[in-house]
Amino acid sequence: MIIRVAATYNPSVPSELFDLYRQYYNRPADLVLSKQYVTDQLRSKNTTILVAHAIADTTDIEDKAIGFLQFGYRVCSCLGKILLVNDLFVDPDNRNMGVGKALMNAALECGKMGEASAVELETEVDNISAQRLYESLGYKRDTRYTTYTRSIV
Repeated sequence: MIIRVAATYNPSVPSELFDLYRQYYNRPADLVLSKQYVTDQLRSKNTTILVAHAIADTTDIEDKAIGFLQFGYRVCSCLGKILLVNDLFVDPDNRNMGVGKALMNAALECGKMGEASAVELETEVDNISAQRLYESLGYKRDTRYTTYTRSIV
């Protein structure tokens, strides 16, 4: 397995995985929309997308994406720069093989290089497998703060 930063010249690499990710959250399949989303994110430079590839030959990366992690940064008055993991997804056929762990560790290294002081992420309360992964990597469940959200529309 190799992990690379997704590039604007080939947004289709993680697009199929993004489409599967959207479907996991009960959104309709839409590869065109997923590709546009990935393209827009890569062009904006506000987020970074790491892509895990299962490869035997480094010349054949494009068609073997098996997982992705998207992150950005936010700034906190107390903690400074914080790496914010927005999305993590591993192709169902490649789960329980260390792909998610490798992507999380790669994001942590990016955070260190970007001089972030902490990593934040959230997951659904019933996503037990993700919670097990995060806890196995040393992440602690926040018991101090409560998160609120509200639709703008």
